[in-house]
Amino acid sequence: HTCVYVGGGGGGGKPPPPPPPSPRFIDAAGMVTENTRVQIAPGCLVKVRISVDRSVTGALVEPEPSVGIPPGATLSPVPELQGQDLGGGLYRDTYEIAWRPTRDFRHPTYPACIRVRDTLGSRSEASGTIDSLGGASGVELKREHDRCYQYDLLRCRFCAQAEQSLEHVAAYWYGADWIQLWGVNPEITVPDRLPDNALLRLGPTYLVKRGDTLLRLADRYGMTLPQLQALNPEADEKSLKPGDALCIMPTVCPVATH
Repeated sequence: HTCVYVGGGGGGGKPPPPPPPSPRFIDAAGMVTENTRVQIAPGCLVKVRISVDRSVTGALVEPEPSVGIPPGATLSPVPELQGQDLGGGLYRDTYEIAWRPTRDFRHPTYPACIRVRDTLGSRSEASGTIDSLGGASGVELKREHDRCYQYDLLRCRFCAQAEQSLEHVAAYWYGADWIQLWGVNPEITVPDRLPDNALLRLGPTYLVKRGDTLLRLADRYGMTLPQLQALNPEADEKSLKPGDALCIMPTVCPVATH
């Protein structure tokens, strides 16, 4: 009889198949690219998209552990843009990150990082053999890719939600004067019913002059000190200097004090 040896991983067998392509974010039109800066204001619902090319084995897309996405933001697949067949064993998935920050988000910038990783994972245990992913087992193979970008919070801006009124918005901003809001947003024709995601100006910008203090400015424009500080969280009484820009929401007829 003739014996035929099958398998065994010896040196004369078939070479292992090449590893499937690692998942990668792509730079496509309309997608967030590395270090993109996205402008946003409190109340604004902003949606951005990312696309991933991956193999037939699939990929996991999730917030990157050390940075992630801002509190309240959501990451979800776009159903109609999942599993697009690009040919050659390559597929494309698209995801959407949605965020509507509240007035409590006071930093000028918020970073965001998304990670895509292969469902095959990476190798870490050495066996001394050749495995099907290519290369010697025990050699770490990074099969993940990060995409990071940044949100820039617009100063002195706010987005109304559907059916809100200017009076509603003014009350949300610590009891501001809705007439003043209307004055700085002359394009609003119906103050009782605002369009969804309408970007509003909260007030004019004031340039600090010598001798100004936050308390004096609040008094001059008919505001409380907490109101002025809420609009300008980065402003500090000790470091206030001429030329600094402050957002103010003055009352229509402030009482002047001397």
